[in-house]
Amino acid sequence: SGQSPAQPGFLRLFARPKPQDGVVPYYPIYTGLAVDSAVYGAAWWWMLAVPGLIRRAWRRRRGQCSACGYDLRGLRDGAVCPECGAAAPQPRPVDGVTP
Repeated sequence: SGQSPAQPGFLRLFARPKPQDGVVPYYPIYTGLAVDSAVYGAAWWWMLAVPGLIRRAWRRRRGQCSACGYDLRGLRDGAVCPECGAAAPQPRPVDGVTP
């Protein structure tokens, strides 16, 4: 009469109460949980990773070590940074002409 039939084991995890049963639904909505986790995880990754990527690109463009910011303009091509030991980026060709 207003009762749902008993469901075996794991199927109860996915059973959703009907609004007319007078039950407050407290079950997780797994697809919503997965989508929310993906969206908020991507937003956090963006906020934590992108500033570092921008900082390294800005340093490379200004002729600095991308790891520590040391000025690399007086060093020969392919030399390591004397401050931190990171490999210096190779100069990129501009309009097909290498410096």
